[in-house]
Amino acid sequence: MPDTSELITIYVYLGEEAGRTTIIEAQTQLLGEPWITMTTAESGPGFPRHFMVAVRDDYRNRLRSVEDRIWEVVSRVVTTGGPRFSVRLGDHPVWEDDWKERTPSVI
Repeated sequence: MPDTSELITIYVYLGEEAGRTTIIEAQTQLLGEPWITMTTAESGPGFPRHFMVAVRDDYRNRLRSVEDRIWEVVSRVVTTGGPRFSVRLGDHPVWEDDWKERTPSVI
């Protein structure tokens, strides 16, 4: 099992309307990105409402661009509202956000 103590993870909350298909659609579109190391849905009762994306360490200084790309992908599959992000480095929160409007940047 890989050491996750310094893993950069972004938790993406998709909202109450998101179902299993929405999660899978967003994850599938993100899997081709050069910065992603893995993605997993958080499980619990019913359908998951959020998923986690692990980011390669060499993208540590470009997290805003990574989030912009996630936002762009999720905005295509979630049509009511937008995602909220929680970024963590290992077990430590880096920041949480609740962006309503975004201007995507380019990786």
